[in-house]
Amino acid sequence: MLRQENKPSWFYQFIGALSAELILQGMASYLSIGFDKWFGKASKLEIIAAGIVIFFLIYGGIYFFFSRLIGKRFYSWWVNFKFRLLKSTKTTKHTVVFPPTDRGSSEDFKKRVIKNIERSKRLYFLLLSAHTMFYDERETFIMDKIKNLPAQELKEKDIKFLLMDKNNTFFRKRGEWFVGEMRRLDYPYHVFTYNEYLNRCKEIEREILKIPINLKFYKTIPVWRLMLFDEELFVSIYQPEVEGHLSAIYMIKKISDHPKMSLYWGFYDYFTSLYSEWTEDDFQ
Repeated sequence: MLRQENKPSWFYQFIGALSAELILQGMASYLSIGFDKWFGKASKLEIIAAGIVIFFLIYGGIYFFFSRLIGKRFYSWWVNFKFRLLKSTKTTKHTVVFPPTDRGSSEDFKKRVIKNIERSKRLYFLLLSAHTMFYDERETFIMDKIKNLPAQELKEKDIKFLLMDKNNTFFRKRGEWFVGEMRRLDYPYHVFTYNEYLNRCKEIEREILKIPINLKFYKTIPVWRLMLFDEELFVSIYQPEVEGHLSAIYMIKKISDHPKMSLYWGFYDYFTSLYSEWTEDDFQ
């Protein structure tokens, strides 16, 4: 497909034409004096004919110069100005990285998450089991905040939790590794067996439904750990032997409502596709 040339719109051509008209009026005044001096002996018909020819020559030249050259330059300047404005107001600091060491101690991280919970209508969570949000003090503030929201606010919010299907073989593999990690690091909330962990996860699901929250399940191998709100999202990655909540987390702003202008919408589509296609209603 041939690339179409970007042409100035009627507005920029109008600017050029208006500039030409102003200069033309000045030239006409000057020429009127010249006619009096140079064509004083000519007949009126000859003066009119000469005036028409000169008028179109000057007007055509000036219009071409201003509408094409100055009009295009003004148009190019305006496009560049809008780009600089977009760059300075939309993309500056739209991403913040919280290193793993900051997750439990960063007040900025906590304040940002709490602010989003309070202000957002959309609260979407893509997690493995939500275990850390109920038992790990580095993230229990999230569930505490949701639980303590006024009843009317809870009804008005769209809260969705996506957890991994417990029948997935990957869940058992990951769960057994996590049980060993809790014991190795001597977590105060550690368990001794996978079955204990599984029962705890099922209890977490029942607690989630009491809030109430829309709870569904996915069956794919987890890649992203998401907390998605109206204007910002927090994303980290599930790695083979790293807890998802302990890897670096990126805060990404929704810099535009247009899907092509913000990475936010890519993660939004990822969540909604899992939510609609990979569900499990029977979590008992």
